[in-house]
Amino acid sequence: MVLAGASLLKRYRSYLEPMGVELCTREVYKPAKFSQHVLELILLGIVLIFLGMLILMLSLLRADEGRAETGGVVIVGPVPIVFGTSQRVAATVIVLAIVLTVVALLLFLLGLALVR
Repeated sequence: MVLAGASLLKRYRSYLEPMGVELCTREVYKPAKFSQHVLELILLGIVLIFLGMLILMLSLLRADEGRAETGGVVIVGPVPIVFGTSQRVAATVIVLAIVLTVVALLLFLLGLALVR
């Protein structure tokens, strides 16, 4: 297949060059460069994963209490669906969802400002 491409290149070069079309016969590869911000975000993600694992391990020390409460929020478009085993947990999850939404919005606007 490479030979067919090379022969086509030789064949049509005589037609294209008089029209001002220059053909690049070699491929140019540039090494990928990561910005410092990308590397910092990767490091932040790794640190947060280990922090979460540490919190899970420390929560095992309190496992003998026998009472667990859970809650969560699912945001579908602008409509939040909140669930929890108690009203206290549901209120906490709502507050966390609002905080995370504001943080995500601020990061989005900051990203738009940096692009401009």
